[in-house]
Order: sequence, then structure tokens, then C-alpha cells
Amino acid sequence: MIACEQGWTNTDEISNSSIKVYPNPTSSLLSIHLPKVEFETGSIISIFDFSGRLILTKKFNPSDIENSIISLNVKDVPQGMYSCVIQSENKIFSTKFTKI
Repeated sequence: MIACEQGWTNTDEISNSSIKVYPNPTSSLLSIHLPKVEFETGSIISIFDFSGRLILTKKFNPSDIENSIISLNVKDVPQGMYSCVIQSENKIFSTKFTKI
């Protein structure tokens, strides 16, 4: 498995055009529209700053996804640009967002 700037990486690639992160920029609540992909219990959303430092981690389960959207409170995250990485057992998605 290989991480990339934006998109899923696995033996079967999934179109990253179905992934939406909004609003971008955001001030408090980040909504992540996930593709119709099965997520395992204990999947993880991690937020990294651009120096690679882990800022925030949230475990989620399929039951936490409502209408293909999972929300993440970033109110206490300092202003700046961040990488949002979503990991499940065999999939990784990475995208960028700005906190204002």
C-alpha cells in the first residue's frame, strides 16, 4: 500500500472524485463525504500539520457515518493548512484542508 497526496491507495483504486471535504476552509466543523466504501470498525481519521506532527485522531465505526458523511470538530485546531488521512484496514485516503 502506498500513500499519495490525494486518493485511495490499494490494489484496487477508488476514484477520489467521490471524496469531498467541506467547508474548505473551515473554522470549526469539517464534513468528510466518503465514497460508498465499506469501512471497518476502528477506522481512523488523523489530522497532521505540514511538519508531519499528529494534531488530532478520531476512531470511527460504520455506524458513525450518516448519509456517507462523517463530521470532525476542528474548532481547537490552530489556524493553518493540514492533511486529513482516513485509514481503514486496507484503504488510505489523504486530502488537505485549511483551518481559519
